[in-house]
Amino acid sequence: MVHQVFLQYNTVRACCLLSRNWLTLSQLCGVDKKQFCSNTSDSHSGQNNENLLPFKEKMIRKHHYPQEEHARLLQQKFPEPKKVVDDLFAPFENVDESLLPNIEKTHKLGNRICVTKLNLKWPKSVNIVGKHEDENTSTEYAYLNTCDFLTKIGLVKIPMANEELTTKPYDADNVIKVLEELASMQTAIAGFETSNFRVLNLLQNDKEDDDIFWSSSIRVAWPVSFTVNSRSACLSLAYYQSCLKAIMKLKGLGYLDQKNHLKRGILLSLERYGTYPWSSSQNRDLTNPDFELFVDASKHGIGAYLISKDDDRIRWMADRWVENKIKFDPMICSTMSEFYAFLTAFYTWKHKFVNKKIIVYGDNELVINIINQGLFMLQRPKLKHSLYKLYLLLIKICHENNITVVGMHVPRFKNVAADQLSRIHVNTFKQMVPAAYENPKKSKKLWFYDFTSTQNIEKLKKDGENLEEKGENLEEKCENLDEKCENLEGKCENLDEKCEYLDEKGENLDEKDPEPSR
Repeated sequence: MVHQVFLQYNTVRACCLLSRNWLTLSQLCGVDKKQFCSNTSDSHSGQNNENLLPFKEKMIRKHHYPQEEHARLLQQKFPEPKKVVDDLFAPFENVDESLLPNIEKTHKLGNRICVTKLNLKWPKSVNIVGKHEDENTSTEYAYLNTCDFLTKIGLVKIPMANEELTTKPYDADNVIKVLEELASMQTAIAGFETSNFRVLNLLQNDKEDDDIFWSSSIRVAWPVSFTVNSRSACLSLAYYQSCLKAIMKLKGLGYLDQKNHLKRGILLSLERYGTYPWSSSQNRDLTNPDFELFVDASKHGIGAYLISKDDDRIRWMADRWVENKIKFDPMICSTMSEFYAFLTAFYTWKHKFVNKKIIVYGDNELVINIINQGLFMLQRPKLKHSLYKLYLLLIKICHENNITVVGMHVPRFKNVAADQLSRIHVNTFKQMVPAAYENPKKSKKLWFYDFTSTQNIEKLKKDGENLEEKGENLEEKCENLDEKCENLEGKCENLDEKCEYLDEKGENLDEKDPEPSR
């Protein structure tokens, strides 16, 4: 088998892939074995054919990583990439050097390309590569890619256009300033001071190894509650790692922009509904949403009520479970029932949520985390599979109507009003919330149907086939009716003709018979 490559001057180079049949090669090229080998070696060396030199350079440049244009952009963002990485990992030196990044260099393409691999061991084990002919440039490219990666996870802060600062990584002091700025966006209600985060440092003892270590944890309570933990033999390093984990969490939740600055204009304060019964026992630190949705589910049914900043009255809904519409037990699968309750209420009022921001309050922390972070945080495959299509439905509704939804977890004793609705205690709810409307909102029961069951999918297919058959039958009946109408029209025309004929006969008879004389 011979593969032919046509080059300049109508010459042919033939390469034998499966056999070394030099007779075939000489017949194709018109040269003997020595002449073929000499021409091939000369062309590869580049001494007799200068046209191949740009081609070789072009092929080598394809192995550069990052490419030249992307590398220029990264150099503008990170003028000193090595300094950024060194500053980030400076607190690890002389404390836990096992977490420091290390560099490995290899060569490929006959030592033409230098591959520099920078091995990160914290916050996650990842290898970042830079490729170039020059070793120093290859190392610089590896540091540039590392800075780009650290920026995407929120650890490197890029200065704004109007700032005369340089790109630098976050440290503990800068993270605390961000958390304090986030706390300042709250409102002190009923005399409570704004307290958004708490730092807890403990000296603990490992029971297995009898080692003493420092444990540092940071708990952020608002707008989404989360906790990060770190441990180390040194208190300063454990505290530093917890601060960096907190800023990465804020980045993942979407509170930092592309340059890792705290977003402005989306986290404000809302001081309303202070006369409601729960205001005396609950410090409600809120963002500035257009709507607030409280939901809950119980073994009896679902309940939800909606607060709008443009309306002083409160809308609500309460429905019992419909056994023939759901294929799960609300008493066993609480996460599924809570998510069904939220999605039902969300779909019921989706016409009001167009281009709006909604805060959802619930006492099931797992459901709130699904709303904020997605299904990837679930560890149970069966639950993830059962919630998958419902979560896709939520994403579709938000995308089509440009809805921003954020979930906030509240303890059960602070979600009493929605709990009363889920138990169908409507009168108790109205006593607790006197601003509620008299009549409930009729819920969209379509979303009580379990789309994840294969039996239900088969049933839906059969129902669709039956509907198609019914549609075909209706079309046939319509055609028959059209034919009957045409026949009736033809009969009516015949009757009209007969009537005209009778009228003519009557006139003729009147002309023939004279009037009788008196």
